[in-house]
Formats: sequence, structure tokens, C-alpha cells
Amino acid sequence: MFETDTDMPTAIPSSAFDDAIALIKLAADPKAFQARLNELTAAGTKAREEKAAAVKAQSELAARVAELDKREASLDALRSQLSDKSDFVEERHAELKTVAASLRKLETTLKMRILNHAGALEGFDPKLQSLPDWAEIDAEIGIPRDPHFDEPIALDPGGVEPVSYAAAGVTLTRSTPERRSMRRG
Repeated sequence: MFETDTDMPTAIPSSAFDDAIALIKLAADPKAFQARLNELTAAGTKAREEKAAAVKAQSELAARVAELDKREASLDALRSQLSDKSDFVEERHAELKTVAASLRKLETTLKMRILNHAGALEGFDPKLQSLPDWAEIDAEIGIPRDPHFDEPIALDPGGVEPVSYAAAGVTLTRSTPERRSMRRG
């Protein structure tokens, strides 16, 4: 029937016999059966408690993730608002820079006209020299105080005493520089 030894069925593993013998011994001894039943019941109870704890931890984690998502959405909205305000501030800053540049240009023009009217621009080269500040212009030209105003107008009356520029006996006069006539003749 069997031609070679390799064709014979293999033996049943001994571990299967050992498991069967252990099961028979367990069934034959009621005390051992009860002890093993108690062990398995305790292990099942412990597994159910651990599973319940894991489910609870998972639900707490999901709640925490939802809370963090809500905070992240709130932070995104705040970032958007800050970005909008930052853009607004940058626009206003650019406008203020433009106004400041315009005011500096106007100040330069005003100084040039005042110095020109006073005849103080002779030999002045704006490429080589800078314009004097207002105190220097006042000292150089000696602009008299307008006699129609007795006291200077205080812009900030917060305890600062206004300085009187009126000199004794100074009156406002206007002199016209002589003009050369350009007649062709």
C-alpha cells in the first residue's frame, strides 16, 4: 500500500495530545475546574473593564480633538482678522509716508520762498548746502512779530507759557524790491 516511507501520514503533534490531556484532567478535577473557571472569569472581567476604559479614553480623546479643532478654527479667524488689520495699517503707513514726504517738500519750498524773499539765497546751492532750520531762518532774517497779534496763539495751553516774539517798537512794513524795466528801445 505505501511504497515509500515519505508517503506515510505524519504523526499528530504532541502538543495537541498535551492540550487534550490537560483538558481531561481539568474536567476530572472539580476544584481545578472551578479555580480555572474563576481565573477565566476574572480575566474576562478585567478585559471588559480595560475595554470600557479604552472606549472612555477614546471618547475623551475625540472630545479633546474636537475642542482643539474648534480652537484652531478660532485662531484661523483671528489670524485672518490680524492679516486684514495688518494690511490696513500698512496702507495707512504708506499714506502717512506720502503725506510726510509731501510736507517735507512743502517745507523746503516754503523755506526757499522765505529765504528768496529776504534775499538770503544769494550764492546758495541746494546740491552743496542744506537749508537752515526754522530757528536759524528766524535768527538770520529776524522775522518781526505781526503787530496785529499781541500774543502768540498757544497751540497747547497745557501749562506752557507762550514766548513773546514782539520786539519793542517793531512795526510791520513792506518794502518792494526795485524792479528793472526791460524796455526795448
